[in-house]
Amino acid sequence: MDDLGLDVFNEAGHDPRPDPGEHTKQRKWLRRSLLALTVVIALVVGVAGFYVAVGLSALQGLKREPGLLPTDNPEPITQTMDDGPVDIVLIGSDSRGSDRGRSDTLMVAHLNTERNALYLISFPRDLYVEIPGHGKNKINAAYAFGGPALAVKTLQNTTGVTMDHTAIIDFEGFIGLTTDVGGVTVFNQIASSNLGYDFPRGDITIKGEQALAYVRQRYGLPRGDFDRAERQRIVVRALILKLLKPGTVANPATFNAVASKLGSYVTIDERLTNDVIWNLATGTNIGTSGQIRQLQAPIARAKRINGADVLLADRGRLTELSEAIRTDQLGAYWDAYGEE
Repeated sequence: MDDLGLDVFNEAGHDPRPDPGEHTKQRKWLRRSLLALTVVIALVVGVAGFYVAVGLSALQGLKREPGLLPTDNPEPITQTMDDGPVDIVLIGSDSRGSDRGRSDTLMVAHLNTERNALYLISFPRDLYVEIPGHGKNKINAAYAFGGPALAVKTLQNTTGVTMDHTAIIDFEGFIGLTTDVGGVTVFNQIASSNLGYDFPRGDITIKGEQALAYVRQRYGLPRGDFDRAERQRIVVRALILKLLKPGTVANPATFNAVASKLGSYVTIDERLTNDVIWNLATGTNIGTSGQIRQLQAPIARAKRINGADVLLADRGRLTELSEAIRTDQLGAYWDAYGEE
């Protein structure tokens, strides 16, 4: 046996080194495998690219307007899975035609960093706050005085939280959207009637003018505007769950149809770009009602000021709520206070 190991044999007298022909076969197999893997990757990337292209194309129809956010708001970081929480102001206006009206609904939708919990926080329309440049008034007057930018500015000053985006829907838009999605089913806590529609206690499916009558009812409900705000939140929650149901975002054609409907009724700020919406839609993991939690700005008491009935905030609790929004700790706030 050669001490240098150039002639190596095993105990049975066989050369353990692979046959050159086997090397050739292995190399061919490896090349074919790599080629197949490359083709698969190319197909996956191609399909994914097509998927993204279809999805982003669907978003082109969304209405975007300047002036929906205060001009001094900093430019937000493009939201992806790792960019922290997102706060979107939802404004439901009572405008019809050329009349701007007031903000009939004012909410903050807070999506947490993990993208697995959404908090809908109502700010009652009669909440008595300082409106920049206009003194103290009901918070819904800010929209009438200066449109969405002033409404958002007032909300930011009240909470100390800078909002990332704004979305607005008016009466006609709400009627059309709830009709086009085939209605939404909610659990109605309090039996009532409004504008010719009856709403029994229990699960009800509503859409169009009927849905509008449901979310706008104030009189005849035991807690007045608080019950009305709760109804607005549960309908928004039902709409979100219907739009995010399995198969909606996962199917480009379905996503296209949904985005087209939203584009007809909802106006959003210019910073809410297609890429941001796409990242949020595809990165959000919300599919149950338990993941969409309802809260309300804490109220201390009602008071009559200058002939108007207004609501005064619980300043201590509002500070807690604001800090929870800012630091993305609404889960802890929820655990402490539950649904308002």
